[in-house]
Amino acid sequence: MYTSEQLLDLKELPERLVIIGGGYIGVEFASIYGDFGSRVTILQDGQRFLPREDEEIADGVRANLESRGVNVMTGVAVQSVLSQEGSALVTVKKGGDIIRLEADAVLTATGRRPNTSGLGLESAGVELNARGGVVTNEHLQTTAPHIYAMGDVVGGLQFTYISLDDFRIVRSAVLGDGSYTLKERGAVPYSVFLNPPSPEWEWESRRPEIRVTR
Repeated sequence: MYTSEQLLDLKELPERLVIIGGGYIGVEFASIYGDFGSRVTILQDGQRFLPREDEEIADGVRANLESRGVNVMTGVAVQSVLSQEGSALVTVKKGGDIIRLEADAVLTATGRRPNTSGLGLESAGVELNARGGVVTNEHLQTTAPHIYAMGDVVGGLQFTYISLDDFRIVRSAVLGDGSYTLKERGAVPYSVFLNPPSPEWEWESRRPEIRVTR
């Protein structure tokens, strides 16, 4: 089994790649390795593909991936991943059916937890949430008033520009008047990186007719 960083270091292309998790990382690697020529299968536990996105957008992404040979399986629960000679065997349950998939590589893309275990934060009076993230207020101040936390360690959206903006919040609290907080951050942009659809895809047929009246 591989993480996303480890999968980038592979020296040989896996003929069969199973991706556990249909989130942004899983979808991005499905697009990459599908274009490389791997037979890719995405396993997602929920019934909806890319549930955070507008349904029409999610359907378009799925159609694009499937047109390039990616197999998307939704509503499945992974039962086990077993190593066997030269490959892996992934067993999933879909409804009442048990499905077994052979893979040359398995990517785990089910999300990340903050790496806070073993730091002894509880001894310092810093509270953690259920996923190991540091609990903070709108100023990114922890439950120990003299300690602040920012970036991936607090959980939530794990983007570089979030960490950069967290710095502005802490700077405002420590060196400024504390006026810039999480409430002032506003909307956070994000994207899913995919190979764009080919020109002959369905965009032309979907383009609305524009009429000009004088």
